[in-house]
Amino acid sequence: MRKDLIEHRKWLSRTSAFGKPRSPELKAIDAALKAYEVSGQDKDLDAIRIALAAWKQKEFKSGHSWKASVRNKDNAFEELGQRLDFEPVQNFYTKDLMHARLGILYLFSEMELESGLFEVILSGGLNLAGNVANVGGAFTPSQDGADLATAIGTELGSIQVISSEALQAKAPAVSNPKLSSILNSIKTYLEGFAKQIWNHLTSMFKKDANKSWIDFVGEWWSRVTGVINTVLNQVAQSAAPFVGAAFDIVQGTAKTIKACYERYQTYSLAKGVDMNDGHPAVIVKSVERTMTLGIGQGLYQALKGAATVGATAASAGAGAILSVVVAGCELIAKVVYRIWEASKMEAFFADCKDRYKHHKSASKISDDDLLHSGVAFGAWYRAAAYTLPCLSALALCSGIAGDKMMYLSMFKDQKDLVPVKAGEFMNPISQSEFDRGVAYIDNLKQTSKGYLSDSGFKFSSTDKVVEGLLRSDKLFG
Repeated sequence: MRKDLIEHRKWLSRTSAFGKPRSPELKAIDAALKAYEVSGQDKDLDAIRIALAAWKQKEFKSGHSWKASVRNKDNAFEELGQRLDFEPVQNFYTKDLMHARLGILYLFSEMELESGLFEVILSGGLNLAGNVANVGGAFTPSQDGADLATAIGTELGSIQVISSEALQAKAPAVSNPKLSSILNSIKTYLEGFAKQIWNHLTSMFKKDANKSWIDFVGEWWSRVTGVINTVLNQVAQSAAPFVGAAFDIVQGTAKTIKACYERYQTYSLAKGVDMNDGHPAVIVKSVERTMTLGIGQGLYQALKGAATVGATAASAGAGAILSVVVAGCELIAKVVYRIWEASKMEAFFADCKDRYKHHKSASKISDDDLLHSGVAFGAWYRAAAYTLPCLSALALCSGIAGDKMMYLSMFKDQKDLVPVKAGEFMNPISQSEFDRGVAYIDNLKQTSKGYLSDSGFKFSSTDKVVEGLLRSDKLFG
């Protein structure tokens, strides 16, 4: 049975010392812990013991007790040594947790996602129903053009729920060569913006290189191209009357899109995912903040001021054109997030399918089976649940992860369950913490149902039990 040691990422945090580089001996412990967390093999367990002894010897040779080391400020080295010596103990609670972990694997191993279907909620209010074919040929800067731009501008700011099926437009067909050249330049800037958003999301949530599903990309660019064409059609409609005007549309758009990305970074990081776990309030707030980022609540408000950055020349149409560009950036950012989220969920489902298949085919639970280890399972599942709020919503509302206590324990580092000696456990959860956790979980359930509805994703399963859960009003009611 795998030992529950200190999770690698927590070990790094607990043994950090400001301004002090990690010694080769300490790095050896780091590497051995990480290897054991992934493999659960005895050779990696032995490597931890050897590395820990080497570090203590180095500290001794330095002339002071290892217990007094600044690295041991919260007794991490003592705790690691104790955990290495513990004999894993089975009890009713660890068995319940094992069943809850198995429920998670079963649920997601049998789930499928129609990733091409989703919805986005727009505040920018692009006129996506407009007919924008063959614009630009007959327009010249005029009062009529100014009126058209004003009319487009007044449409911005209304809430729309847009299905992904409505966002696959063809590139605008224009007869004016100058407008065509302008649109090609703007297309390049919008493509760059979309790629920046994708890379930013990946960098925000890529917390552990060992999680193979996080690195999964999948096919996404062709679907974004249709969305960019949708935006370009709107830009063409608003820019056509001003092609001959003094306002430099391309330069203004470039500055606006650059400002949009900078504001998106600030917006998303302000709603960043808190990966510190353990307390129920942190679990819930982490998931809720990720849900807010996924829906993009408040994103348009964060972006819309970017239009003033690009409006460097006086023009009747400048404000309307750049407002459309900003609204287009809102659309692109939200669609890219949805596609990114879908690709990661599909990869996670595939990972669960492989792990569940391995579990069913094994004659007994092996040392590398995640079901036996709270630390290993927590490190694997937490990255998914915190990163992809649909997973948290599906698991929580389905009830397959066990009761509220079981769900909270999915995220804890499980040190409650490590025996000090037979029948005694360290730091059991208090009644007040449990009561707070129950209240937070009840609140999160309601938030989760709203997120599942707002996402517009379509989940299905060929397994009757899982399909029954998906059709239950527990999830989407």
